[in-house]
Amino acid sequence: MNKQTSKKLGIGMGVFGIALGAAEALFPKTVARMIGVDPDGVAPIVLRAMGIRELAATALIFAKPDSTLGRWARVAGDAVDLGLLATAAFSKDAGRLRLAGAAAAVLGATALDLLASMPAEDAAELAPVPQPANGKGKLPQPVAHA
Repeated sequence: MNKQTSKKLGIGMGVFGIALGAAEALFPKTVARMIGVDPDGVAPIVLRAMGIRELAATALIFAKPDSTLGRWARVAGDAVDLGLLATAAFSKDAGRLRLAGAAAAVLGATALDLLASMPAEDAAELAPVPQPANGKGKLPQPVAHA
């Protein structure tokens, strides 16, 4: 992955961060119900704080798109989110299936955030681009079987 692609991925994740952060900050009880935690307990307060954190990381991404600071802030936030989801799973009233779905979504976002945050040469090792094997600038074509 080159630096330009990494930057575009970071901006794409920033757009996702606006949507997620706004939902958490503005509608924490709805988000709490969606992820399987008690919407009348402490969860809405925590979710609102996590939404504000998400929006702050996104602001960093858009303020300094060439910097990885905002992208690494998202990675750190993802780690906090995973810890909070794991903690919530121990509640007797937890919707564990919904929490597992939320954790899977956070893990997916974390993988993309990590790719966007890494130096281009390190990210290329994790997501290699196929290279022509025939030396003619074209990928080999599959052989049709009759």
